[in-house]
This record gives sequence, structure tokens and C-alpha cells, in this order.
Amino acid sequence: MNPTRSLWLADFDPEIVADYSITGEDLGRVVYYLRVLQGPDALALEDVAQGGYYGTAALLHEVVELRILLGRKPGLLKMGGL
Repeated sequence: MNPTRSLWLADFDPEIVADYSITGEDLGRVVYYLRVLQGPDALALEDVAQGGYYGTAALLHEVVELRILLGRKPGLLKMGGL
């Protein structure tokens, strides 16, 4: 799947999205975070971009990771290049 295509919350398991209160803002942060860390062809972003069960698991992992990191360092994504 092309990681540069638009991703929507509807691409993911709605029950998991609801249970973990994943928002469009969370999804955008994950895309940005992975592109900064791994470049525009981020392999982890390819996993997320698959959507469905596998993509939902990858998204959830990244959302939880980012929530922890941002809880520790709130300005993390505002620091050019992390």
C-alpha cells in the first residue's frame, strides 16, 4: 500500500479506534512522526497504511508510543526534526 495516500480513521477497526479514543489528530501525528523518524518511505507507515486489522495494530502501537513520548516531552513534535 502506498504510504503517501490519504489515511482516514475509517480505514481502521472502528471498535479499536473508539476504545482507545484515536482521533484524526492522533493519526496525523503518527504520520508526521514516522516520516520524520524514517523518511518519506517509512516502513512503519506502510504497515499503518494497510488499514484493516494489521494496520490498526500498527496504528495503535504508534499512537500509544506517541502519547507516552508527548506526555514526557509535550513539545517533541514541534522541535524541527525531532
